[in-house]
Amino acid sequence: MITEHGITLHNGGIRTCYGPSGELYCLPMFVINPPEKFGSEKIAEDEKETGETITLKVIQSEKTIELQVQSNIKGKDFKKIVNEKMGNEQQKIRLFCVGQELDDKVALAKYKLADKYAVICYRCK
Repeated sequence: MITEHGITLHNGGIRTCYGPSGELYCLPMFVINPPEKFGSEKIAEDEKETGETITLKVIQSEKTIELQVQSNIKGKDFKKIVNEKMGNEQQKIRLFCVGQELDDKVALAKYKLADKYAVICYRCK
C-alpha cells in the first residue's frame, strides 16, 4: 500500500514519511499500531480484573507527570485523576496509549499496560 501510493519512508520508519509530491507527514505515535496488535483482540468491558499498581507517564504538551494507579481503574476515572494532576479543571481530554484511545468504560488492565508506559493526553476544545 505504501509503495502503491508513492509514499517514501524516512529512515525506514513510517512515523516520518513523504508523499508523492514531496510533502512531509509526521504521524503521532498513537496512530501507529504494530501489525500484530491491530484488531487482533477485542477489549471486553464487563470482565473484572484484579488491580495491580502500575506507574504511567502522562504527557500533555510540554508537561509530563508520573501517576501510580490501580490497573483495574476505568478510563473515565483515570481521566479525572489526570485532569486533577495536570490542572485542567474539568476539561474534556482524550488519552492514547499503545496505539489506542483509552475508553471511558474499560479498565486499564485490558490494554495490558506496564510500568512506565507513556500515555499521551490531548485537551479537547
